[in-house]
Amino acid sequence: GVAGLLYGTACRVLRRQQTALVYEPAVLHADHGDHTAVVTTHTGLVLRGWVDNPDRDKALVYYGGRSEQIELRRHILADTFPDHTRYFVPYRGFGPNQDGTPSETALKSDAVALLQHVAGQHSWVDVIGRSLGTSMATHASACVPPRALALITPFNSVLDIAKSRYRWAPVAWLLRDRHEVWKDAVRVHAPVLAYLAGHDDTTPHAFWHKLHACFSTSVTVHVAHTEDHNSIAFCNEMWHNIACF
Repeated sequence: GVAGLLYGTACRVLRRQQTALVYEPAVLHADHGDHTAVVTTHTGLVLRGWVDNPDRDKALVYYGGRSEQIELRRHILADTFPDHTRYFVPYRGFGPNQDGTPSETALKSDAVALLQHVAGQHSWVDVIGRSLGTSMATHASACVPPRALALITPFNSVLDIAKSRYRWAPVAWLLRDRHEVWKDAVRVHAPVLAYLAGHDDTTPHAFWHKLHACFSTSVTVHVAHTEDHNSIAFCNEMWHNIACF
């Protein structure tokens, strides 16, 4: 009886804390206060962010990770994509967008609204997603086809990752936001580049292999052998290869 009570309590705690486990909203970096209103979502929420190098024919949209300050990617992407207008719009609850709570449904809807907005302004759109952002990038690209899609440390589903980490819990019953990227991968028609970290305990390669099998489009794979899940964001060789792609 005591064991059952403890188990039930542990499951309830996991259920209550799952939003914090999936999303860790980043605060706005102090050096990037120049954000502006970029897009109004389908629910009427105005999302703020940064539009660098405006009014170019080509555009780049970047979807960040679960706790990423995406404004910190502005400098490296300015160097690697100098001919693109570059869009950095934090998720609701992140950075300058403190209104609203992140959820899979909301973030995917917002991602589509952003890509639709960008596609209406430019003749050429490329998309990059990193870590959890590969879910939003893949979903948006399945709805609004870009010219190319780059995925950094991708995975097939948060559900599968959670099952591997919490084997003792009925995760399939507890988890609300599953981010089953494979369901969107089958609808992507743009060429895909996947960039993996050589040492990745957050999104191990096994979860990428499951996702890879779901794409019907051409997929190019690179591995940054000396990088881990976090350090790969600072890998100049990776950004160069993504730009070449």
